[in-house]
Amino acid sequence: MAKSRSAHLTHESSGGREGYRLRFYDRCDRRRSMWIGNVSEHDADGWRKHVEHLVDSSRTDEPPNPSTTRWLAALPLRSRAKLERVELVAQKEANREKKRKQDNAPPDRLGAFLDWYIANHTAKPRTIVKWKQGRDCLLRYFKANRKLDSITHADAASWRTWIAEFGNIREGKERTDKEGNKTQGRTDLADATVRRQTGQARQFFNFAIKARLVESNPFAALPATVHGNDDRQFFVSHDMVAQMLDKASGAEWEAIIALARFGGLRAPSEVMELTWEDIDFPNRRMRIFSPKLARNKHKGIRYCPIFPELLPYLESLSELAKHRGANQTDYIITAPRGSESVLRPGMLKILKLAGLEVYPKLFQNLRASRETELMDEFPIKDVCSWIGNSPKVAMEHYAMQRQGSFDRATGLGHGNGGPNGGPKTGDSRQLPATSESDPEPEPPPFDQGKPRANAPLATCGDSGQIGKGRPGRT
Repeated sequence: MAKSRSAHLTHESSGGREGYRLRFYDRCDRRRSMWIGNVSEHDADGWRKHVEHLVDSSRTDEPPNPSTTRWLAALPLRSRAKLERVELVAQKEANREKKRKQDNAPPDRLGAFLDWYIANHTAKPRTIVKWKQGRDCLLRYFKANRKLDSITHADAASWRTWIAEFGNIREGKERTDKEGNKTQGRTDLADATVRRQTGQARQFFNFAIKARLVESNPFAALPATVHGNDDRQFFVSHDMVAQMLDKASGAEWEAIIALARFGGLRAPSEVMELTWEDIDFPNRRMRIFSPKLARNKHKGIRYCPIFPELLPYLESLSELAKHRGANQTDYIITAPRGSESVLRPGMLKILKLAGLEVYPKLFQNLRASRETELMDEFPIKDVCSWIGNSPKVAMEHYAMQRQGSFDRATGLGHGNGGPNGGPKTGDSRQLPATSESDPEPEPPPFDQGKPRANAPLATCGDSGQIGKGRPGRT
């Protein structure tokens, strides 16, 4: 008669050793015992459930379910050895896993090498996305089974020429319009994008040199320094923003556009990180956390004024959040949330409803337009501390030439303009183009305090709540 298949956990303490022991009957109804060790009760119970499933699977000669398979793959070698000793994991499989982990060397084939590189390096999620894009860009030309040491300098140069002409996958896809006609967008990539992809390829092969897979980097001599692209700069005027805000679907979309255009925030990354404890209505300032700059000396924290143009949209959103019962630690944008790929369709819909043409770099040009305006009125050092970049980066990638400045220089313009020689904010006429480093200065001090997870939401009449206990942002 078969014994009960349930496994049993006991907590033991003897001989200076303390931990959990698991007892069960295997497929042949033999009583087995396995020492799990000093783990949490939750982890020990997880062992029990997975062992029970492994025993049942061995009785029916069926493979483990996906959950147990993932659990086995994540186990350390010593833990797998325990399962091997009680014949729940095949000897051959355990040895193969042990050898693979002990010989964790990068492969010499391009596809496997790039996958290995991404899997064995720690980086921010956005950086991982960029690495994967760089991998796909290389594999579309060289293919996955290409040996690393067979890629020459001439091959690298040919690849660069190819991606410059045919590398635009997103816009270059063949589409069918409403009339059934097939159309195809641009297939070429901007020079700045080509340079970024080249730099990515160079990074991969620099590591291949360290791993002694190649002797030299075939991408080393190719241009990879990214410069500003004046052709993709576009000044988003106040009239355009007004039309966009008029067609925005709700207060949250209005706030996303206003924070990017009137606050100069990076969208969506900085906009999505804002919580109500970051908004100080009485002092008209907000604390901004930038994931992109989290490793700099200020931990990605900066302070920015709540400009008069931005204030009404934050106040409107605050009233809406109060009715929802929001707390200080809640995000000010609850939906939509996501990366630019999530927000871009919504932004395109707003532009279409407003009857406006789609301009390049939908969100960055909102931010760049604001910084261009602010530099007309305030010292550049202050502006860069508010926007979160350096004067060098601002001048190369953000600042735009505008017709109003040119008119005043010729004596044809009106008004005195700002202290830096530009017009007051709002001049939308942009001159045709002619031709990140350590960003923020030391932020102003703010009051420290304990977290207030259940504090009431700050509104435009409350005392400042900024800086009170946001985890990881002090």
